[in-house]
Amino acid sequence: MIRNWIIYTATIIAMLLFTVMYHRQSGFLLLLLAVVLPVLYGLWTNFYGKNSIHISIWEKAKALHKEETATFCIQIQCDRDILWGNKIRLCCWIKNGTGKICKKKKIGLLLEKEKVIEINFIPEYAGAYEVEVGNIRIYSGFSLFFRKISQRICASFFIMPDYREDFLSLGEMPEWKEGDSTTFAPFREGNDPTELLGFRGYRPGDKRNRINWKISTKTRQLTVSEYGYPIACDIGIFIDLDSVDEKQMDGVLSMVYALCVAMIERKRLCYVAWEREKSRQVVRKCLEKEEDIYKILYQISNTLIGHSISLEELYSGQFEGESFTCIYYLCHGKEERETATIGERLHAERVEMLEL
Repeated sequence: MIRNWIIYTATIIAMLLFTVMYHRQSGFLLLLLAVVLPVLYGLWTNFYGKNSIHISIWEKAKALHKEETATFCIQIQCDRDILWGNKIRLCCWIKNGTGKICKKKKIGLLLEKEKVIEINFIPEYAGAYEVEVGNIRIYSGFSLFFRKISQRICASFFIMPDYREDFLSLGEMPEWKEGDSTTFAPFREGNDPTELLGFRGYRPGDKRNRINWKISTKTRQLTVSEYGYPIACDIGIFIDLDSVDEKQMDGVLSMVYALCVAMIERKRLCYVAWEREKSRQVVRKCLEKEEDIYKILYQISNTLIGHSISLEELYSGQFEGESFTCIYYLCHGKEERETATIGERLHAERVEMLEL
């Protein structure tokens, strides 16, 4: 734009010298037109440029794993044919969940009725990413004036971490613990009347209110209803890191992914907990089914930055009166953390320290 102004100013000066030296009326008219027309065209661009340009973005090919190419299409539409041929410039950023810019591209082109541009990106690490288009400028004729278009177009996508079973060696899991839940242990009797497993004969010690008198009348022997055993959420996955960059985030997601798959395979409910962006607020998500894994990993990559204070201190203050059979505690420098203190604060029978 500065170059255009230099060329334009030099042209005006040359025309002015020609007019003064040769006293040409036609030169004066040309000089007047050279000054007035760009100004009028600049005002025209400023008036129509704001509402005549429409920009959208969509995924053409979404990458689900690392080192796969993600392709996004940026569509630019112009409703006013008088603006066709004008220059438009915009910037495209691709950011990860921690806010770091992974790729930046400046795009300049001439306006048409419709134009589609493709942006390719190959992610190196797992996590949440966002494609943003902004800093949009439309230039008038000769690119002397421009108008900013205050549009911010975004699209997000998520790269799944590698599943690495070698990260973990969980060993023997503690037995199910009964609690409030909609998930029940198979072939195990409990005390939840909402889940009827079947019937059996009366045994000494059974409560009288468990006797099903209707079935007992038909069978002519005392019959007791067998209720379901609701699985308690007594397993915890805690993520407490001082700071997280994109490489560490990749490791966190891979480790949590492996833990979540192990919990689902063993039909165990668990809580996944971490601090939201150093806000002293704990995010706690319950893992019940396989579909929850993707949602939990996505939220971790968007809200895990680091910690303000220890997670066990935050958790015990926010969620009181809870206890855990086992906690998998992901942190930096596990040798420096006191396992006994963590177990005491979180009322956990066992704490497994996992270092990133």
